[in-house]
Amino acid sequence: MKAPPAPSDFRGFRPAALVFLRALARHNDREWFQAHRETYERELRAPMAALVEEIDVHLATLAPEIIGHPKRSMFRIHRDTRFSNDKSPYKTNL
Repeated sequence: MKAPPAPSDFRGFRPAALVFLRALARHNDREWFQAHRETYERELRAPMAALVEEIDVHLATLAPEIIGHPKRSMFRIHRDTRFSNDKSPYKTNL
């Protein structure tokens, strides 16, 4: 018999995450982001990493070939603006 999955750290995204993304859409520049990096880490990056880990536990029984790892499964927030008409440096979605 398989052991039950480990409890997850994912508790959902708090309203502050959406507030941050809306503000980022209005102030999409490096200075603003650096001043609010801690909010990004706490409200978006950490919960998303926990979600990826939780999904990985459940996917292991359905599709073991799919591996959820936060560093590999999450896109970075920085945009590659070299070949884009939109030069805003950050993505406003997860």
